[in-house]
Amino acid sequence: AIRHSVDFEAALQELLWQCENLQDRRDAVAFIVSELLRQATFGGGILALTTTAQLAFPPEELLSALRRIHDARSDLWQSWSAVNRQLLFLERYDEALAWAQQAVQRFPANSGLWLDVGESHRALKNLDGEMIALERAVELAPNMNVALARLADARERADKLDHAKKGLEQAIRRAPLLPATYMDYAEVLYRTGARDEALKQAKRALKLDPWYENAWNRLCTWLMQLDRMDEGIALAK
Repeated sequence: AIRHSVDFEAALQELLWQCENLQDRRDAVAFIVSELLRQATFGGGILALTTTAQLAFPPEELLSALRRIHDARSDLWQSWSAVNRQLLFLERYDEALAWAQQAVQRFPANSGLWLDVGESHRALKNLDGEMIALERAVELAPNMNVALARLADARERADKLDHAKKGLEQAIRRAPLLPATYMDYAEVLYRTGARDEALKQAKRALKLDPWYENAWNRLCTWLMQLDRMDEGIALAK
């Protein structure tokens, strides 16, 4: 399957999960890297390799493999992002930030790489830099739920709750059918004490997507805390 398409993420994951020992994993990673270098790829396989191997492979060896891929495929933003993620995993935060900043110079309109800059600033506890990078990511991709949620969290940590709320309200106006945005908004509202409004937004998310498991979990937790579980039962019915 991987020889046919190295971007087939499920096959990469399954290959690594089936390995019984470190040597098997080394052989699997070497094979995947060789296919990433041989095939035409859109970059999905690079990030899939990073995510899957990160917790089950020697981290410095994985970084070396990702750098090799980057050297050959620096035209793909994913090759930059993968190295950044591994540097963060290794807690080499200064190096990760420098790498992420170099990446956005190469791809200034890529929201995912601005997200990497934000994560690198967060690791260094640079809240202002984190917010600036996340604001740029949201500007480039207004409906990017991960960036919206992280920006709201950063603003909340900076005691800019009004900014956090307004940003999510704006995101909902831009894309009113995305349930995750309503849930992010509900989380901020609940933490700031606007509990009735938080429940209302969580219910909106579930009316858009009744299979949204995390929204059910959060809503039911809140309802149990407030002794209002009958509302959750009624909504489910």
